Amino acid sequence: SNDQVACNEQEVSEQYLTAEVVKVHGVKRKISSLDFEEYEEDIVKHQRITETQTAKPYLHKRTHINDKMRAILVNWLVDVHDKCELSPVTLHMAVAILDRYCEMVDVKRNQLQLVGVTALFVASKYEDKNSPTVQQ
Repeated sequence: SNDQVACNEQEVSEQYLTAEVVKVHGVKRKISSLDFEEYEEDIVKHQRITETQTAKPYLHKRTHINDKMRAILVNWLVDVHDKCELSPVTLHMAVAILDRYCEMVDVKRNQLQLVGVTALFVASKYEDKNSPTVQQ
């Protein structure tokens, strides 16, 4: 039983070695994914609901981008996301950034992939500890 406890303590300790130090109400403390495990399912549900409720009005206003082109781009972003081993939140954020940008700017067809990968790159800077480099 003591061996079991020691092993679990070591696992938890290893988790916290990779944790980030944040300031909460003026107090510095380490956090890791263990702190949010119980909320993970709720967070994913909320993101799915938000994504489906978010209108894509630019698809109807803009002449250069249509639903099919966006779908192809998002599928490609999923592949890039998987190859770079980014977090799921990064992909959701990248698509949200892409959609918001396309609402404001009439992106040409030949620039759409560049805008998409840039959105993924920016999202990874926010969400992932080891975000990919531009060369990757």
